[in-house]
Amino acid sequence: MTEKELIDRLARMGPTDKQTDRMLERILNPAAKPRFALKQSYRIALPALVVLLFSLYWLPALQQKQNKEIPQLTIAVAPFAAEFGLPRGGKSIHAGTLGKFLNYNGSRYTFLENGAAYDLSGWKIEEQDVLGTLQYDIAADIQNGGTKGYSSRDLATTYMNGGTIYALPGYAPAFRLAVSYEGRYYIAELSGKTDDGVIDAKEFVSLADLSRITTRIEWLDHQGTTVMRVWDARKDIRKWSNLIGESIPAEKLTDEQYERLAKARSSDRAFQARWVLRDGTSIVMNLVPALSLLTIGNGNYELSKTFLETYSKEFQLTD
Repeated sequence: MTEKELIDRLARMGPTDKQTDRMLERILNPAAKPRFALKQSYRIALPALVVLLFSLYWLPALQQKQNKEIPQLTIAVAPFAAEFGLPRGGKSIHAGTLGKFLNYNGSRYTFLENGAAYDLSGWKIEEQDVLGTLQYDIAADIQNGGTKGYSSRDLATTYMNGGTIYALPGYAPAFRLAVSYEGRYYIAELSGKTDDGVIDAKEFVSLADLSRITTRIEWLDHQGTTVMRVWDARKDIRKWSNLIGESIPAEKLTDEQYERLAKARSSDRAFQARWVLRDGTSIVMNLVPALSLLTIGNGNYELSKTFLETYSKEFQLTD
């Protein structure tokens, strides 16, 4: 191999003109970003893209699965009016006058639809953990003068004594319970405390998970027969849920306030807010904006200033 041939071969082994231009560019512009920076951005963006695709595809499916956990509740058997005797005069009253409720874990639960039995076939309630057995008869205790104090004792009840308490699928046990009695199921909903205390409104909204389980809110007249407004958009349901949660327990009302409240509830100044749930049942709250009062379960609450302002704006009223 001649010297000239060796030089030519070595020249062919060197960088190409394109490679030489790149090296010169890096030498002259050291601050320029290297080409691998683009690949680095891919490594950052790719996980974000995967998360986005996951949320678009899987979250609706997960939400649908979560909603399916809430059973459709249909009444199987209408409630009956049990009676018990009072100690004086041999008179008797309907248990419904006292109210059909049970006590569990420091809270009071009122039976839905005055104690109607619901069809929960297919939901395998018995596969849930047993939460307790109703074993203290409040009605019988009242019949004997209330000496045993069952009205505030856990696992005491005015209805279906001896029933077994289970969690109700799709709900927190602190909000709703299923009671099994002689092959039938009854639903009880949080309404207060066993010591007659009032549940915090924000706590009620949270335990019920109103924003999730509500399909629409209906605003009705005081008799609950005429629907005046309906909200079914998720943002409106969240808005009214949050506004209800701002209410504060009302101090013990005076006789005069109770009289004003009673009069207002029988007039066009009172309304019902019905929260229609995914299971087909509903939660009814009574409102008297003119008195800034709200009733949830067994408790009275003072409506917040924000609620009243929103109410006036929505209905174009000035209470």
